Amino acid sequence: PNGIRKDIYRTTGIAMAPRDSNRQPRVLVEGHFGVSFKNTALGVRLAREAGAEDIWVLTGTPVKWIPGVSRVFSRIPMHATPEIYRSCDILVKLSTVEGMFGPPLEIFHCGGTAIVFDVTGHDEYIVDDQNARVVKRGDMDGVVKTLRHLLNDRIELARLQGGAQKTAKTWISWDESSMAFLDWVESVLTGPSVD
Repeated sequence: PNGIRKDIYRTTGIAMAPRDSNRQPRVLVEGHFGVSFKNTALGVRLAREAGAEDIWVLTGTPVKWIPGVSRVFSRIPMHATPEIYRSCDILVKLSTVEGMFGPPLEIFHCGGTAIVFDVTGHDEYIVDDQNARVVKRGDMDGVVKTLRHLLNDRIELARLQGGAQKTAKTWISWDESSMAFLDWVESVLTGPSVD
């Protein structure tokens, strides 16, 4: 499996703004705009529809302002993204195509949980109702209902965040994954020749 930089993605460290248990949970929508399978604009729209009061966006698209969004982080270097993840409670990531589904795993390592579509690859580490919530692709009402529930049920949110933390603790690090790949390459090189 793909490793993660555990020296960067962790619960301890600087946050852009602390989480506040006296306020509604903060929602983060991640992804590029203008890429249809990323569904980033849809994520923002559904978060607003669910009644999220504090929505942040993390994107590689050069944008500065989005209606109904509290803060926009555009083209942020990787080492600064944990400060954003540590500030947010719930990631809304509604891609319909993914390779390695990185952002949910990154927020898991930073103390949050996620709502995702049942995109291929989500099941590599996401278990519905244990560490995140998985909604059938295209079920916009399901996303709104699920997010609304988590915004209003701190106990359920904390339970999922705890499950996400368990997943993060057992996930392979970047160094371990790199060494496993090196071992595989060396075993191929010392194996029988092929034409």
